[in-house]
Amino acid sequence: NPALELRSGNYTLPTLRLFDGDVELIHQQLKEKIDQSPSFFINSPVVLDLQELKQDDLELDALVNVITELKMCVSGVRGGSPKLHALASKCGLAVLAIGATRASEQSIITPQVEAKKSDKTQGVAITPDETDVIMFTSETITAPVRSGQRRYTRHGDLIALAQISEGAELMADGNIHIYGTLRGRALAGVQGDTSARIYCQNLQAELVAIAGHYQVSEDIDDALFKQPVQIYLTDQKLVIEKL
Repeated sequence: NPALELRSGNYTLPTLRLFDGDVELIHQQLKEKIDQSPSFFINSPVVLDLQELKQDDLELDALVNVITELKMCVSGVRGGSPKLHALASKCGLAVLAIGATRASEQSIITPQVEAKKSDKTQGVAITPDETDVIMFTSETITAPVRSGQRRYTRHGDLIALAQISEGAELMADGNIHIYGTLRGRALAGVQGDTSARIYCQNLQAELVAIAGHYQVSEDIDDALFKQPVQIYLTDQKLVIEKL
């Protein structure tokens, strides 16, 4: 019997886009981001985007170490100089082709833009590299989604008829409709569709996000707790309102 099978697959990976090679500064800003929602980032794989770096003296091994200390897993790099590619290979990282990038792609950390304290939505990258949309489809889930499970609908809407447990995650390129209780996480428009929406009959979510802009449970108005709501973006701000 064969011991293994080698197959191709498509995965959605967060991308950390670097504008500065200062490892200490990157660590500080990334930690601030992670501290807002630790459970969202824990053990998450991440790709380092080096395209915007002007220098090739980045201490990549040190950067990988500090990101690992923050409980994220660096999977590979894209962009950057041949010198950085060689260093990435020594660190055991994949060197990914740049390919075509989307205009809507967002980064986990954008140092040039300082978010206002009153604005609780943040830009989080979930930036797939594939560029061709084959067809629009939708998926209906009839069974509960339990803690630790993740369901992702590509190129379409996701419809959930049952409960989404704490620790479970729904992701869709389009809209998400939840007719049960949402106790886990729901991320719509993950490829950058800012017109995507989330409709939920009973909001008790750990996190909700549209096109990378998110709010965690601590930031959601208590008046919306256990209420039927719709969630959408307006002027790059996440809005949650009762239905």
